[in-house]
Amino acid sequence: MSLKYLGDGFEIHGGGRDLIFPHHENEIAQSESSTLKQFAKIWMHVGMITINGEKWPSLLEMSNQ
Repeated sequence: MSLKYLGDGFEIHGGGRDLIFPHHENEIAQSESSTLKQFAKIWMHVGMITINGEKWPSLLEMSNQ
């Protein structure tokens, strides 16, 4: 889908740290083997925010109750 709509590479690609392996590693292998070009020039991985040991989405769910 990304090849169809965005072309054969990205300047910046990001996602959660939990997606580095195997998701992003597989994404790189599949994309670069089909295009023979570098898939992304810059990778940005982020982590979850925690407050008092609780992950941020859990705090949001609690506030919506």
